[in-house]
Formats: sequence, structure tokens, C-alpha cells
Amino acid sequence: MRDLGALIAQGRRLDAARAVSIVLGCCDTLARDQPMAIDPTRFGVSDAGEVTLLPWAPTARALGYIAPELRPTRGEDHIVRRELASGESEHAGHAAPTVRTEAEVAAAAVFALGVMLWELLAGRLLFVGETDYQTMTLSLAAVVPVLEDLPVELDAIVRKALAKHPGDRYASPAVLADALAEFLADRALN
Repeated sequence: MRDLGALIAQGRRLDAARAVSIVLGCCDTLARDQPMAIDPTRFGVSDAGEVTLLPWAPTARALGYIAPELRPTRGEDHIVRRELASGESEHAGHAAPTVRTEAEVAAAAVFALGVMLWELLAGRLLFVGETDYQTMTLSLAAVVPVLEDLPVELDAIVRKALAKHPGDRYASPAVLADALAEFLADRALN
């Protein structure tokens, strides 16, 4: 069992079916246990493709998986660093609240899963800057490069999951999972 972050860090493109199966496993895991932070290091992947939730270990790389609407302003980025280091939210009492609606949490999870799917398909990181702030800025812009040779249906799923505005994304990881499962089923029939 290795964490998904290590798999992505290998820099190898996965075929569409394997990448989709892994992200489907992540969606299923999220249906059972909603972690505070979602990034690839939270998910363990076995050689057989089974996905489990791992204990959270704070990493600066986690900044690349935060949805644009949850980004701190430049003056708040020190709070995010403390949260990554402690695993706890320190926004209490600050102007930026951490209490989120279920829809906001779901949209943010879909965005993180979309980043992971894109990275598995591309064989490289999507949002990475020379500094934590640059990484946050890149994901805030949510500019997603086109992946060549991707089936049109899968490209549409990836783009919807990575939409900049939460209302344009899938409503939840479960709805994303349905779209991914349908893609796999259609592919199996063809």
C-alpha cells in the first residue's frame, strides 16, 4: 500500500481506466469518512487498486488541492501554513470563517478529486509553484491545461470537476463517482 501522492510523484501517466478507478475509490472512501483535508497523501492505494483513507500528515503540497473559493487572501496565507502544520483550523475569531456548508465542502472535495484525476492522467502535478503562495495563486486561477489524447467524455468530467466556480462542478464526490462509473461502463461496452 502506498499513498496516492507517491504514485503521482512518480511522474507516470496512468491509463484512463486505472486513473478513473483510483479516483472512484477515493470517492467511495469519502462517502464513508469525510476527512478535514483532502489531498493525495490521504489515500492509500494497493497494487490491486483498493483505496483506503490514511492518517493525515501535513504537507505544503496540500495547497495545490484547495478549491479556489477556499483560498486565503495574501494576508491569511500564514494561517494556512499553521493549519497544515497542526492539522487544525485556526480561523476561529478571524474574519474568514472555517464553518462551511455541506455544499461548499462537497464542491471543495470535488475540486481536490479533479486535481488528483488530472494529475494521474497527466503524470505530473497540476498546480505547483516555486513557493506556497505561487501554488495557491495557480490553483486560484484554476487554469487547467488540455490533456492530449484524452477521451472527450473523460475530458468533460475532468473539466467539470475542476471548474473554477463551485456551482459549475459536480454537486458532490458521489455525483462525480456516478459520472466516472458511467464513463467506465460506456468504455467497457465499446
